[in-house]
Amino acid sequence: MKRWCVSIAVGMAFLLMAPQGSAQVPARGFTVLLCVVERAGSVPGGAQVNIEIVSDQPVDQSGLRQAVVIVSHGESSSTHVVLYQDLDANQRLNCTDVVISVT
Repeated sequence: MKRWCVSIAVGMAFLLMAPQGSAQVPARGFTVLLCVVERAGSVPGGAQVNIEIVSDQPVDQSGLRQAVVIVSHGESSSTHVVLYQDLDANQRLNCTDVVISVT
């Protein structure tokens, strides 16, 4: 559990170091953060970081989608656009999808 908290804290520190809207987040790092938040969210009070999906739309017929997400931690938050391959075809960004870019 301590490892998860450290992972979340490091991920949030990286996201929040740049001004809102301009943080360039490596896709792999965002995928790890998304998976940790999904797992921690299943434990009551376990998620210290929240990822809210504001919109999620197809980009083209190949399965690429674009989601607008808000990552929040306490009083801090940032908005990001996530381009991803919807591997499980559920039309929603989740841990099983391949994140291509995050801006």
